[in-house]
Order: sequence, then structure tokens, then C-alpha cells
Amino acid sequence: MSGLVGSITAISNEYNDLDSKNTIKGIKTANYLEGKINEAELKRSTIKTIEEPAEELDTEKLAEKIQDDMTR
Repeated sequence: MSGLVGSITAISNEYNDLDSKNTIKGIKTANYLEGKINEAELKRSTIKTIEEPAEELDTEKLAEKIQDDMTR
């Protein structure tokens, strides 16, 4: 797996492998891993906005369509 789902799965496995008696290390690791998840989510949302370019309108064709609709 790759991407966000793979990252969350890997992080979950890493966190579950911690010793349950070491609370301080668990808290530190959880904070670190939460930061990694937030980074992955931000990167994913940034990539989505970059990949979806705004649709450009051909104003001449649009004007022709409006004129055709008005003359009908």
C-alpha cells in the first residue's frame, strides 16, 4: 500500500508494537505519528488541487450558444 492509507497502516502497526508499560514513549510516538499523518493529508490535498486545473471557458463559443438560445 502507498499513500495515505499505507501511511496510516504503517503508523498503526508501529504504534501497536510499542511496549504498553512505556507511557511516555507512547505519548511521544503518538504525537510524532500524528504529525506525519497531518503532513500526508496536507500533501494529498495539495496534490488534488494541483491536479484539478480550472476549466477554461471558450467565451466565443459560449456567446454563440447564448445567441442561438435567444433566437430560437
